[in-house]
Amino acid sequence: MDALKNNSYLKWTYYYFYAAYRLFPLLVIIFYGIRIYKMITTGSFDANELDMFSIFSQFKFDLNSYGSVFNLIIISANVLFFFLIYFLLKKLAAFLKNVKTGKPLIFENAELLTHIGAIIIFVSFLLQSGAEYSRLLNHPTKMPMVQYLLVNSINNVLTFAINPFLYVGLLVIVIGKIFYESAVLKQENDLTV
Repeated sequence: MDALKNNSYLKWTYYYFYAAYRLFPLLVIIFYGIRIYKMITTGSFDANELDMFSIFSQFKFDLNSYGSVFNLIIISANVLFFFLIYFLLKKLAAFLKNVKTGKPLIFENAELLTHIGAIIIFVSFLLQSGAEYSRLLNHPTKMPMVQYLLVNSINNVLTFAINPFLYVGLLVIVIGKIFYESAVLKQENDLTV
């Protein structure tokens, strides 16, 4: 395990994710502070400006026609997304710290990887839902709303099924399960020696 402790690539990756995990809330506060200051000084409120993670960026909206409900949805989705990214960075930093200190095959790492995979899948679902909500509000076609919803529902299922984030999330969960089985084998091996 000394090879892991002395691996400079692993060390720098850990430092990067640890710094990102620690600085992420500050960066978000700065981002929103600048945007809110701009809105206060100009006197116009545009929730599209608060869509930090571009969840609804597929289309830009005339918010006067949708009102405060849509503003609340944009802000709520971005707050949820912030917490998901923050916990993802926190779990990644914890996982890399364990590996860097020479403890890759422990049960905690298996649990961390499973959580990371679940967060990635949920983030991909959130991004897909935001894009669909954007499309639904624009409803650019002349077809009836029920038919439009049916066609879009089928499209969403197919789009989510081939979403690369879904594949990555599932792969990370599988790797987490492999780490769990490896930790069980390591524990049995340690007890027999």
